Amino acid sequence: MHEPETVTTDPNPTESQGAEVPALPPSDPSFYERLGPAGRTVVEAMAIAAINMVLALVLQSLHLQLFLAAPENVHSIELLRKINPAVLFVLAVAIAPVLEESLFRGLPFLIMRGLSRWGEMQDITRQVVFWGLGGCAAVLFAFAHANSGASFHLPLPQFLFGLWSWHVINTRGLRYSILLHGVHNLLLSTLLLRGAS
Repeated sequence: MHEPETVTTDPNPTESQGAEVPALPPSDPSFYERLGPAGRTVVEAMAIAAINMVLALVLQSLHLQLFLAAPENVHSIELLRKINPAVLFVLAVAIAPVLEESLFRGLPFLIMRGLSRWGEMQDITRQVVFWGLGGCAAVLFAFAHANSGASFHLPLPQFLFGLWSWHVINTRGLRYSILLHGVHNLLLSTLLLRGAS
């Protein structure tokens, strides 16, 4: 039988008492941590898509509109029926995430890095500038989607998605914010296509 490894502590270096304390086993990373950055990004995209769908439906119900009965949604669903699903998936899952993340997150992030290199900023100033740029980028992202013809993509869920994507680009990098956006669009496009059929 294997005995646990022990560590001898010496509270008084001049006088050794020889007290032994069992060593702690190495901590086992959680399932979420073991996923790695790409896996965590995919899980986050699924969670954000679910939250955005619920939020959009709640906001629409506050306006006393049903998702499929709203006139702009009927028009959007008619357009979806006419678009080849493969084309929609390529646009929504591959092209839009690269272009939108580069424009709405990548460019402001480069501006922030340039400002950081340009002069010394205190931590609080850096945080205010960082989240100010991220907030402005998220607002622009939300407004860019406000008139997309699909009220399912209401500005508030898009704004929240923009903020989370800003966090992802800061903590993991642009490729992970693109992955987040692509998986998010994949899930929403799949649901919209199912609703259109």
